[in-house]
Amino acid sequence: MRCSAPRSESSGVSFFRHTRGSLNTFQRSEGITMSANSSPLSLLLSTYDLTLACGRCYIQENQITFRLRPVEHQCDHQVLLCRPKGGSIWRPVSKRPTFPNPKQYEACWFFKEGLGCTVHKNRCTYAKSDEEAAVWTFEKKHGVDHQFFFNILVQSKSKPEQKSNTGPQCELFAVLDLKAVCDLCSNKLNEVTYSIQSVIHQCSRSLLLAKGKASHQWKVISERPTGGTIGPRVLYKVCDYFVEGSGCNKHTAGQGCTYARSFEEATVWNYLRERKIGKAELIRHITESNSVSETPERAAQSILERFSGKFIEFCKNCFVERPTKLTPKRWNDTCSADAAHTWDPILVHHLSENSSKHIYSQVRPLPLKCSFKFCSHVRQGKPCWHQAGHCQAAQSEVEMAVWKAEHSGLSVRPHLLQLSQQDQAQSKQVSLFCKVCLLVLSSPENFYKHCSTLEHAQLLSQDTITRWRQRQPPHGRRAELWLCDRPETCEYGSKCPKAHSAEELQEWIMRSDEEKEIRRSIETQGLMCYNQQLLDEYRNSSNEVYILSEQVDDVSISCDEDLTVETENINETLTWNFTVETEFSATFTREQHDMTKSAFLQSSFSVKGKNILMHHK
Repeated sequence: MRCSAPRSESSGVSFFRHTRGSLNTFQRSEGITMSANSSPLSLLLSTYDLTLACGRCYIQENQITFRLRPVEHQCDHQVLLCRPKGGSIWRPVSKRPTFPNPKQYEACWFFKEGLGCTVHKNRCTYAKSDEEAAVWTFEKKHGVDHQFFFNILVQSKSKPEQKSNTGPQCELFAVLDLKAVCDLCSNKLNEVTYSIQSVIHQCSRSLLLAKGKASHQWKVISERPTGGTIGPRVLYKVCDYFVEGSGCNKHTAGQGCTYARSFEEATVWNYLRERKIGKAELIRHITESNSVSETPERAAQSILERFSGKFIEFCKNCFVERPTKLTPKRWNDTCSADAAHTWDPILVHHLSENSSKHIYSQVRPLPLKCSFKFCSHVRQGKPCWHQAGHCQAAQSEVEMAVWKAEHSGLSVRPHLLQLSQQDQAQSKQVSLFCKVCLLVLSSPENFYKHCSTLEHAQLLSQDTITRWRQRQPPHGRRAELWLCDRPETCEYGSKCPKAHSAEELQEWIMRSDEEKEIRRSIETQGLMCYNQQLLDEYRNSSNEVYILSEQVDDVSISCDEDLTVETENINETLTWNFTVETEFSATFTREQHDMTKSAFLQSSFSVKGKNILMHHK
């Protein structure tokens, strides 16, 4: 039961209305004072002055001794200060502890400024000063929290024209900031605390959030409890036993805890009771006061203003090839590649950094059951190494923004493409994209040469989503990783090829599995150099002769120079001319030809003469 008996309108039932109605009687000197009136707050302010301050307008002389200094600034309202009437020393007032919950708070007898409580130490729940005890007792007696004073004091210092709002919710707006949101434009931090995020979408406004004027946290407002033992003129208060993250562990019987979970929720509930309206009607008033219709054109413009770069269409078949090909449309309904695929476009966001590094992010269609989360690889700043079609999470912030706009019913893709192409001339050249190094290569030969560079190999080896703690494993073969027999007395120390603890062995096994998964994905996406592919095939082959052999049936190889050369100049260029003669017709695909050329400076293939001339690097 919320109250022992129904309270009359002349007493504390309309406490929040009386408080708001008496805001104009506040006056600003060094602190805040109030003339005598019927508000319960006036009893406290007849004895004490209250003010809000920040690091720029107060001087902390000791642990609980503050002084104010006159300075023109925008106060951040970081601390609540209190002093007796006529006093000169301000005392800080911290948040009232939830336990224990006495009828009247007292200052600690053992508190010494600069030393703290000499008996209870950091477990002391007594007030540090008489001023703090008086404020805590007021909060306990009248069912308000620390945020109440922040809101009242901030409102009392606002300009008169800011308090002259009209409309049925003007009194509520004087104390709280209200916002109607949905799951897309809000982020749930815990059961009562939310954060607001900027999202281009058509908001369903299914949630009501409120925050105090001096607060930075939005609190969700649930449906006001009614019926049962809750009378029509009840005063809603904040539950003394509610803890964020744990809930209320006191009122568990019956319909559970019917107290408010925050000061903001109690304020809104009392307002709804006084006005005899529901939460849905309040949301409608808020929506009408901030009514701005969102259109696909406006949403697309907002996305382009939020993110740099432009949107382009590429051939879907070429883009999903490995390696990735960037193929625009021809004048007819085919792509510009040699395969001339029937035009099936995908939307890609292109971001260029100083015309050297490029990021091409595909904006995939909105999944049917989208959880609106980012890929675990992308959260670590790495490319997504999941198999094609297996990742249902967003792989870029741009893709997330487009998905949320489409989820709310806004078809933004055509407008994104149209706005991006207004002043852009799209190239018709086919190019290849390395998503690891963020480079665009003009030809397959240049792409395979790039894959053979040291920079590309280093970036691939660093592409892990885990921060490892143990030593680098000696190799990546999981079956050959063992635990050292004498790790504490091992004569090899940190150079020992065996693990020196169970944790290190477990990490080595995890690294081997991750390296294998990433290597498989790299090979699938065509980002591994030809030499490495050949080496891996050689290592994993059951018979190495099938991969590399000095002699092949019906094939003879000759060289015009001695294979052993002595030189003192390390920068000297050496050339060997190999001649390959075959007894059968040599057949090379275009891809094999391009990949082999990346390993040689010059390569010429002659099928008719059955000769293959290669100049080795």
